[in-house]
Amino acid sequence: VGCNRLCNCAAWSSNGLLAYGAGNFVGLYNNKEQVVRTLRGHKDRVNCVEWISETEIISGSTDSSLFLWKSDENGSFKNTSKLQIHSGSITSLAVISYPNSNGKTLVVATSADRTISIWLRESCEVEFELQQHGSLVGEAVECCALHFLPATEKYQQTPLLALGGVGGAGSCRGSEIILFLPSETSENGKLNFQKVVGLKGHEDWIRCLSFITSDDGSVLLASCAQDNFIRLWKVETSSEEQSKKEKEKTDDIFASLAMLDTIHSTSMSQQGHTFKCNDEWFSAILESVLYGHEDWVYSVYWHPPITLENGKKSQPLCLLSASMDKTMMIWRPQEEENGVWINEVRVGELGGNTLGFYGGLFSPDGKRILAHGYNGAFHLWERNDNSAGQYDPLPTVSGHFGPVNDCSWDPSGEYFVTIVKIKQQEFSPHGNKRKEILLLKFILKFHDLKFTDMISNADALLGVNHIAS
Repeated sequence: VGCNRLCNCAAWSSNGLLAYGAGNFVGLYNNKEQVVRTLRGHKDRVNCVEWISETEIISGSTDSSLFLWKSDENGSFKNTSKLQIHSGSITSLAVISYPNSNGKTLVVATSADRTISIWLRESCEVEFELQQHGSLVGEAVECCALHFLPATEKYQQTPLLALGGVGGAGSCRGSEIILFLPSETSENGKLNFQKVVGLKGHEDWIRCLSFITSDDGSVLLASCAQDNFIRLWKVETSSEEQSKKEKEKTDDIFASLAMLDTIHSTSMSQQGHTFKCNDEWFSAILESVLYGHEDWVYSVYWHPPITLENGKKSQPLCLLSASMDKTMMIWRPQEEENGVWINEVRVGELGGNTLGFYGGLFSPDGKRILAHGYNGAFHLWERNDNSAGQYDPLPTVSGHFGPVNDCSWDPSGEYFVTIVKIKQQEFSPHGNKRKEILLLKFILKFHDLKFTDMISNADALLGVNHIAS
């Protein structure tokens, strides 16, 4: 089953399993064994999937529900709970687990009904409880991300929420990233997130947000949008004196850009922002702007942490981006270029009918990168350790979007043909180890395919309903 045509619709766990939205199901794909399983429960298309742990998955659907899936001792995933509060389809999910806790987890979901829901579970033995539900932004939200603020002596695990909206030319807030923090005073002891700062710069719909904590303790937020740009924002500790200086700079910038503000120009917004959480000061500033893609950038994903020889964890400053220009890029800061971010690797597809990538992921060990595209196919590359900067393509599975109308085996038994209502036909080889890999896909325009029969290993009979052009 192919991956749905949506951002944030696939997630790769540290256990090696890839979870993704597959029609109304959640698909589980093991790349080593080329095995795909599906989890049934949702009544409509699955829009977003996230791993809570190696044994737990949460999914959001157009049916407005959130499903929690847990694996048993045999490795089979089953639906254990359903979270329902929204009236519109779920558009994005963000999950963060508290370190050194017994499964304490925070989940944020955004919906097409223009509201956000925040859920908290104190431990893995209890259910998620609704903390907050409402319109935090006032507009539709396309993506969200969760992380912890830079640690201080007093506060180690303060959750930080980022929301990215939809908008563009003429929209005053649609392309703004808004950061939220829990309020110091909350009702009934529940979390109550409040806006602390807005980050302007993008000029079109924001499609994806991704956080990491760098080795120096600062937090980096990557954002991408339909303006073809990627922006990197740094959140770090600050002081009250620094806050006053930044306010003076901001006042000067606003005065000099007064004319630009009247025409809704935000591309020059690079001033720092300071905000206070409890009794600690923090700053958020634009770190870098990355440009290299020639079409909408749909996904940004940070390299997973690596383990050094001394056993310590380290976070590489390495970012993967996926775009509708049919390419993925790997970005790194170059020391010889004073830290300027450069796209050192570029992979993708030439020609064909891929029509661009909706998302890109690093494997848990960072050696492989995977993209999912318009036609539902996965595209997989592996790093070549013998050649710096080179990634080699690998075979992977694919599938249809719609219901399969018919299938037929090749007389020799080497492959079979499947047809679907969406006017396309796929060939899949069938090897000795019974691994199914997409061999060929083509589209018959103006025809609805009804049935097929393989006459020989190279000829197929198709039954169609002809539609006049």
